Amino acid sequence: MTTGSPLNILAFIDQAARMFSAAGFDEPRREARELLEAVTGMGPVRQLADADRLLGEEALQELEEALQRRLRHVPMDQIRGRTSFDGLDFQVSDKVLSPRPETEFLVEEAERRALELAASKGETLRILDSFTGTGAIGISLGKRLAKAGIPFELTLADLSPWAVELARQNALALLPLTPVRILEADIWPDSHDVYDIMTSNPPYIARHEITGLMPEVAVYEPGMALDGGKDGLDFYRRLAREGGSRLSPGGFLVLEAGAGQAADIIELFIKEAWSHKKTIRDFAGHERVLVLTGPAVE
Repeated sequence: MTTGSPLNILAFIDQAARMFSAAGFDEPRREARELLEAVTGMGPVRQLADADRLLGEEALQELEEALQRRLRHVPMDQIRGRTSFDGLDFQVSDKVLSPRPETEFLVEEAERRALELAASKGETLRILDSFTGTGAIGISLGKRLAKAGIPFELTLADLSPWAVELARQNALALLPLTPVRILEADIWPDSHDVYDIMTSNPPYIARHEITGLMPEVAVYEPGMALDGGKDGLDFYRRLAREGGSRLSPGGFLVLEAGAGQAADIIELFIKEAWSHKKTIRDFAGHERVLVLTGPAVE
């Protein structure tokens, strides 16, 4: 594709779709339309209504650069620089794992447990989201609780300095009236605070499986956000072993699990005297979210 010749919206979609098809993408026309929307902000309706509209030279240059990136399998979220999660618009980057739609099940369940605790305790809820990444889980939960009028204190923690900064930006944009503590930490803050709700979506891909993932993940997502050790369960072992002292009596740990991992994760926690309360399946039927209570809870 050359950027020196005039090109209207339909012609760009046609040319980009042919290039996606030649590169082996499954849905080349959808890819072309999504790319156009990512760069210009024009949604499907406007693309159809303005199909004959000529694209400006600057727009064509940006589209050409974005097209070449996508042909190399750079994720569309990274090209866009943003993604939608739980109805909110989050900034993303190539240094931090982008949130996935199935993780919204974790937010929904964490909200249920938080409302349950708020009704029984009548106190400000203390919430910790470890492996926070973009901050999507903790911020989305905070947004829901703020809407429900539930007082809470939110802490977001991640070992990655890039994740900490990105979570800070997202918290300022999406929870501007709520003080949020954002820490660079290896799962746990240095303080010995206890929390009523702990959420976590740790790295859970077995190390030897990472190279076999689609290139959008294996090549362009940060390895430290994927690598769960030899069997993918390293961080669950730490959560099970160390998390009991961080959870308040009656509190809940709400976890995301990789496909096919739930039974092994539950076994790890039961060995450390935790109690498994609930498993939630995602849209594909995978056991995706686990709810646990700490060793001190009967």
